[in-house]
Amino acid sequence: MFFDRQEAGRKLACKIKGVVNKEKAVVLGIPRGGVMVASEIASNLGLPLGILVAKKLAAPQDSELAIGAVSLHPDSIFLNQELVASLGINKAYLEQEKKFKMAEVKRREREYLGEKKIDLLGKKAIVVDDGVATGATMAAAIRQARLLGARKVIAATPVISREALKLLQEEADQVIYEEAPLAFWSVSQFYHHFPQVNDEQVKEALGYNRNS
Repeated sequence: MFFDRQEAGRKLACKIKGVVNKEKAVVLGIPRGGVMVASEIASNLGLPLGILVAKKLAAPQDSELAIGAVSLHPDSIFLNQELVASLGINKAYLEQEKKFKMAEVKRREREYLGEKKIDLLGKKAIVVDDGVATGATMAAAIRQARLLGARKVIAATPVISREALKLLQEEADQVIYEEAPLAFWSVSQFYHHFPQVNDEQVKEALGYNRNS
C-alpha cells in the first residue's frame, strides 16, 4: 500500500537506481497518473523526464473493458486476441476504435509536448505507470518506445497484477515493480490518496505552464 503516487515513485526509484545508465536513460510517464510517478523517479535519479501517450481500446458495450491499447504509431497496437474473439468484435469496429484513440493520443501529445519530440534512439527507456491492471496500455507504450528506437525498454510500476506481469515480461526487457498481489481489483485499492490527475498537473510535471 502506498500513500500517494509521489511516495510510490520514490520507492520505485530505489529499485531502478541499480539498473540505469544516467547518460542514456529516459524516464517516460504514461499520462496522466503515470507522469506523477515518473516525475518522482526522474527527480530522484537525476534523469530526463518525458511521456509516452497510450490509450486503451474499449469493448463496444463496455467502455471500461480494455480489449487492447494503442500509442502514436499504428504498429504499437496491442490486442487481447482471446477477448476480441470471445466478444465477437469485428474488424470494422477495431479499426474505428483504433483511429479514434490514435487521434486522442496525438491530441494529448500536442497538449503536453507542443513541438518537442521524444528522442529515444539508442537509449534505455523506463516506461512508468501508476499501476498496471491488464497490461494493455503499458504494452502499447513499450512497443511505441521500441518504434522510437529505444535500445532497451524497462516497464516500471508500483503495483501490477499477476496476469499483466506475465504479459509485460514478454513485452519488455525488464519489469520493475514494488507489489504484484494475488488479489487485484483496481489500481486505486493500493493507494491511500489517489486523486484524478489533470492536464495542467501533467504539464507542470513536464516543466510547462500556460504562459510559457
